[in-house]
Amino acid sequence: MNKRLSWIDNARGLGIILVVYGHVLDGLVNTGLNLNKMFYHISYGVVYGFHMPLFFFLSGFFAERWITKDFKSAIGDKIKIILYPYIIWSAIQSVFKIMVANLTNTKMQWADLLKVFYDPIGQFWFLYALFFIFLIYYLLRKKINLVQLAIISVILYFIPYFYPALTKNALIIARIMHEFIYFAAGALFATKINYEPIIEKLYKTRYFIFSFFSFVLSNILYLSFSSKLNDAFNAALQFIIAVIGIIFIISLSCRIERYKISGFINYLGILSIVIYSAHIISMSSTRIILLKLLHVDNLFIHGIVGTVAGIMLPVMFYLIIKKFALVPIFFGKNIERVK
Repeated sequence: MNKRLSWIDNARGLGIILVVYGHVLDGLVNTGLNLNKMFYHISYGVVYGFHMPLFFFLSGFFAERWITKDFKSAIGDKIKIILYPYIIWSAIQSVFKIMVANLTNTKMQWADLLKVFYDPIGQFWFLYALFFIFLIYYLLRKKINLVQLAIISVILYFIPYFYPALTKNALIIARIMHEFIYFAAGALFATKINYEPIIEKLYKTRYFIFSFFSFVLSNILYLSFSSKLNDAFNAALQFIIAVIGIIFIISLSCRIERYKISGFINYLGILSIVIYSAHIISMSSTRIILLKLLHVDNLFIHGIVGTVAGIMLPVMFYLIIKKFALVPIFFGKNIERVK
């Protein structure tokens, strides 16, 4: 695979590990296990500060190539690979939660399935938001240039902070407005900036070290002082923290290319949609077995086993459905490497 593109799947692989880890922590807290509050606060703040902006940034990287298609082909493509898995897996996860309602953290009813069209269920807000961000991006780019669109994305980013009443009862709209800026940033990085020399530099040790310490220091400062700042400053700082986090993950993605583990991380990146869709069911099932059947309440065991299960069970599921040519039924189409 092209060295200049392998970092994208590596970044997705690292990002999906963080997604699973973050949801494992949330599950432990919601279960009522005595997770150290300081540890949770730091972990939550660091992981949630940039891991979803990372995915929107990477999604925007190929947006300019995508908009060269006609509207029917372009949107049809996203319906197949984003909206279809969103609906299928929202239904699968909802049915699972209803069936084990007495054993899980989140209670659901059959009527909740109808909300999938306007109020995304659980982690699937990402797919819902991503589809509409692609749609909005396509429509805007047919009228304005990329720089103008980037300016609009900045305005949209700050609106929920300055006028929270506008999105008070529509969280998904606020999320779309919040994440659109990272999608636009990915498109800008791919087309308006000569990114290849930048990526080449990130393979070097000194740039990795610089990005690592920048990431650590910025998060220490943000977690220490964010509660003392107003919403506007917080919004600006959140964006800066997210950008630094994205740069660090890209640098780490380049760095691990020299190690054998990169093949595994890259593979997880290729299957990130599979892991994202199925990890909650995998984690919940694992937690139920540990708590209800094995009576294990050790936090360390739950954290490690839950994270591993949240990653590897979806991978195993993928290998099974691939063997029987069922991947398109669950994910709209076969899953391929970044090209």
